Amino acid sequence: MEIKTSGRVTDVDVAKRIVTGFFTSTGTLDSDGDVFAEGAFTKTIAEMGPKGKNRIWHLWQHDTDKPLNKPYFLEERKEGTYFETKMINTPFAEMALALYAEKAISEHSVGFITLKDEEKTEFRLIKEVRMLEGSTVLWGANENTPFAGFKAENAVTQLAALEKLLRSGAFKQDEVFELIELKIAQIKQALEPVKPLEPQNADGAGATTPKPRAIEFVTIKN
Repeated sequence: MEIKTSGRVTDVDVAKRIVTGFFTSTGTLDSDGDVFAEGAFTKTIAEMGPKGKNRIWHLWQHDTDKPLNKPYFLEERKEGTYFETKMINTPFAEMALALYAEKAISEHSVGFITLKDEEKTEFRLIKEVRMLEGSTVLWGANENTPFAGFKAENAVTQLAALEKLLRSGAFKQDEVFELIELKIAQIKQALEPVKPLEPQNADGAGATTPKPRAIEFVTIKN
């Protein structure tokens, strides 16, 4: 399965628990040198979407253990794959909905299998896919490649939103508090500056030049 992050949020109705947006972006070049062709998702949505077998899920962070629901509306538009999802009543869905409301989430991602593609001079044109899921994501990282970093301003915005949610007392479920605390800890750890090495030893053995620290998030299974 391949994963691409390029979709955006369109609207959030907290009272109705409905989120709308795009899982993909058509005709744009991503960091892997790939472009989704217009029509790449048409057949798979017709066969596997809400009007077909209804087997396409909306997940949290591409984790099949954390479903948010199945989109009740899904279609390919000129600008990308548009969705409408009503969040179910689970801790991860509650947290996702609250983060949407605070505008802390701004991107979506899609998990798919490529069926038809064409190698161009400067990019790969993906012409047809089998869509498996769309995901709500905190950062636009491609999970098929090592995660090297993220935009610090996005992390700071999300950290502030998470801390605000934690102080609000709006959640009745202890699990949601634990999830928010976990995400806060992960973001703070990732934002910590690299510590300098100790001064060289008295015997003259010098310290080596420090290597940049890779930032890595660990998915914790509950």
